[in-house]
Amino acid sequence: MKLINKFLKAGIIENGVVEATELGISQGSIISATLANIYLI
Repeated sequence: MKLINKFLKAGIIENGVVEATELGISQGSIISATLANIYLI
C-alpha cells in the first residue's frame, strides 16, 4: 500500500519541468493497470 500511495502522490515531468498531480493518476502510467486490476478484485 505504501508503494501505491507513493505512485499516487508522485508528480509528472512534462517538457523537463516537474509538475505535481492534483487528482488521480495519468493514463498509461505503470500504476494505472495495477489499480484497475485491484479495483476489479
